[in-house]
Amino acid sequence: DLSTTNESQLIGTRGTTINELQEQANQFVQQAKLDDIDVVLDTKDYRAKRSEILKKVAERAAKEVANSEESVYFDPMPEFERVQIHEFLKDNKKVRSYSEGKGKQRVVVVAPRTKLSD
Repeated sequence: DLSTTNESQLIGTRGTTINELQEQANQFVQQAKLDDIDVVLDTKDYRAKRSEILKKVAERAAKEVANSEESVYFDPMPEFERVQIHEFLKDNKKVRSYSEGKGKQRVVVVAPRTKLSD
């Protein structure tokens, strides 16, 4: 948990700064062969707040997809955020979610369950 007088600068737009710092810390841990350590950086409960935002966005996307029968593509996001979206939607009977793309351009897609060929 990081303490600062300027949380918004540490977090960055949609968490880009804190996520990048977290990714670099985890790369360092991997290079040091400390396999049992996973670094999660947070400040002022940003991670919990972000999780709530992701849940609301996932629910909104699920409603949109259920009504329109058209897939919704999220902006690229880190793996741990994509996993949360998938978890929020896993029991939804009308939509399914999957990830598409590579690396930092990987996105979540929410699609109707009726369109299994996506």
